[in-house]
Amino acid sequence: MAYMRFSISPIALGIECSSPELFTNRSYSPRVVNGRIEQNSFIKRWGHSLDRTLADRVLNVVLYQKNDGSCYTLYLTDTDLCKRDSAGTYTSLRDEAYALPVNERWSWAIVDDKFCFTNGNVKMKYWAGAGKAATDVINARYCCEFANRLFVADTQISGLRCPRTVKWSKEGDPTDWIDSTAGENDFLETDDIITGLGRVGTYLVVYKRDSIVVGSRSGVSTAPVRYSSPKKGIGLVAPWSLVEFLGTNAFLGRDDFYILNGDTPSSIGGPIRDKFLAEVGETEIERVFGYANYNANEVYWAANTNTGQRVYVWNYKTNQWTINEYPQAITGFGRGEV
Repeated sequence: MAYMRFSISPIALGIECSSPELFTNRSYSPRVVNGRIEQNSFIKRWGHSLDRTLADRVLNVVLYQKNDGSCYTLYLTDTDLCKRDSAGTYTSLRDEAYALPVNERWSWAIVDDKFCFTNGNVKMKYWAGAGKAATDVINARYCCEFANRLFVADTQISGLRCPRTVKWSKEGDPTDWIDSTAGENDFLETDDIITGLGRVGTYLVVYKRDSIVVGSRSGVSTAPVRYSSPKKGIGLVAPWSLVEFLGTNAFLGRDDFYILNGDTPSSIGGPIRDKFLAEVGETEIERVFGYANYNANEVYWAANTNTGQRVYVWNYKTNQWTINEYPQAITGFGRGEV
């Protein structure tokens, strides 16, 4: 297992970095075109008209491509949704003050050409490529696109939290929750709560803390998913560690990293599992967040350890692990035209 310590370009992965020039060694130069990173901002060079201070922590960077060919880079921060369009213009898109639950993160999905996002502390939001983001009627902690619908989990119904309920929108409209093709389903076979939603091939996966339920398309518009019996014993303990890549999911369970092979979790953390569990406390395990870097055939998981933050990297092509450290805290991953 290799062990590395190096610096990377913070704007490329949404990294909070106050003074990168103090930590970058002579052999490395971040690739930033017509600008530099300074104090959580993107600063223009003389003669260029690009200047944007994001101010907040960047938690997600999303490349949002619409059916008409327009393309935007979206930044989800603690309190805002910002965009950068193809002309290089930055704009705040929030329709009201946003707030994240303590130690939680955003969940997002693209359905019917709309960028939908939520965090359990605000009602579901969506942005359709123009104007400000709009507020939906539904409140949920997790979301996922499946069968041309928006699926949400850990919802609120009549003001009460329902952590074992999944709801889905009208087919082709993520803002309609009363149509005959919309509905809800309670997962009460096990006591553990829902911790995420994912897609594996043509299947929907409902993750709970210590179990997994897999759903397939039913062909019935009013009940679009047929669910299997829950697989008990392995579940998703760290909600934001769930990563979708190459038609499957990788995630952090109670005592190991896993990948879904069909509907069966398989361990991938063998070479690093004991070291990870020794370094990361039980509370911090639940806060681990991940990202798939397709360019490098790698999945990143960032965690706060007993000696500082580290990123545990699994190369799914070579099945090898590395551990990376960075001079400043990583707050999020993503990709976009920055």
